[in-house]
Amino acid sequence: MRDGNLRYDGSHPLTAETYIRVYDRLSNRTILGNALNGGFHLSADEGHWRFAVADQAGFKVADSNLPIALNQRVHLAGVFDGKQVRLFVNGHLQQDWRRLRSVHKARGADILVGANPNDGDGRTFYKPLEAADVDCVRLSRSVRYTEDFTPPDRLAADDRTMLLFQFDEGEGTHATDTSGSNFHGVIDSAEWIRMGIE
Repeated sequence: MRDGNLRYDGSHPLTAETYIRVYDRLSNRTILGNALNGGFHLSADEGHWRFAVADQAGFKVADSNLPIALNQRVHLAGVFDGKQVRLFVNGHLQQDWRRLRSVHKARGADILVGANPNDGDGRTFYKPLEAADVDCVRLSRSVRYTEDFTPPDRLAADDRTMLLFQFDEGEGTHATDTSGSNFHGVIDSAEWIRMGIE
């Protein structure tokens, strides 16, 4: 899903978060991001959750402590304060975090949900997110979390929110950005399903 020309240039902190459920082992699958020769991504890779942010030397990666648990609704939050890359899983700070050695290397591509941008024409995608359900997505222009916390049942918009997809539409080819920023998304190759909160 393409999010309506929202970009991240590294000029402010970033918190990228989602609720997701996966049904099979995933490798190198982006949940949210614009990572290809720069940018950031919240992803599933090598059986672990991952948050990565690029600097001029490459990606700095924070991985989850434990492997991905299948068939469970999980809250993920990747936090970048301008230097440190941190990952929270169900509100718990993971021990594996990294510090950027130089400034963030931005990527001039739209932020996508469930796919990575292709390095070609910018309109095609590779490695789609499969065997997974994304419940909602929120991007914030701030550091929302610095220590363990209790995730809310539902993500809400406030004055720090850049983008919020609740995915409540249930049908159609568009997702509404309820943050007030109007970065409405275009849905491609995804299926609407009904999800409940556990």
